[in-house]
Amino acid sequence: MLKQLNFAPCLMTTVGKITNKPLKPNQVYCGRAGRGQSGFWGNPEPLLNEEDRLACIERFHHRLWQGDLQYRLGHLEDLRHKELLCFCGLKACHCDVYADACNQLWPEDTKETDFAL
Repeated sequence: MLKQLNFAPCLMTTVGKITNKPLKPNQVYCGRAGRGQSGFWGNPEPLLNEEDRLACIERFHHRLWQGDLQYRLGHLEDLRHKELLCFCGLKACHCDVYADACNQLWPEDTKETDFAL
């Protein structure tokens, strides 16, 4: 189950929406493979419909921490202080799982507030 996160943007890892503009140095593409991108950070879990969004993120969370995607945890440093871009935009997204992981691994990058993803 997704938990309430208590942090606000500072130097932390954040989530944004993909645009047609080139990526800035502080941005990382986290969508699926395509459009010249490897999709390394993409969510392999299919989003069947909008009602399935949170369950899809839960499945991704489980695979990242306890399943076949654990190898990605060794690369989280690449996401530190970055804006993670996905087509989900500001909706709940697997990028929230990455951002939460980065911000828990490096708590000095965050400051507590009542902001929740």
